[in-house]
Amino acid sequence: MFNRTMASRPSPTSMHEYVLERSDTAHIRKLYTFRYKVQGKGQFPVDMLRYDSAWVEDGSDFYRGEGSNELRTVTLSAIHHGSWQPCYDRWRSFGWFVTSTATENV
Repeated sequence: MFNRTMASRPSPTSMHEYVLERSDTAHIRKLYTFRYKVQGKGQFPVDMLRYDSAWVEDGSDFYRGEGSNELRTVTLSAIHHGSWQPCYDRWRSFGWFVTSTATENV
C-alpha cells in the first residue's frame, strides 16, 4: 500500500535540484522533466512509480477515490535523460492508461 508520507516528497523544483546536486556534472547529459497523467479505477499500481522512476505530483489526486471504482486521474513526473516515455503497456496491464504527456527542460 502507498505510504501517505510519500505524498509529501519534495516539489518538482526541489526534486530537480536534488537530482542535479547528486549528479556528476562532468558526465551529465541534459535532463528533462516528463509530466504525464494516468487514468484508472480502483487501487493505484504503486509499483509503477518505481518502474517509471516517477513520483506523484499531487497526493490529493492519488488518494481521491482510492478503494472505490471511481475513475480518477493522477499526475506524475519523472526526470530522465534524452527521450523517454512511460511504460504504456505496463500501465495498461494494471487497468490504468497514460492519457497525456509533456516534456520540459530541467
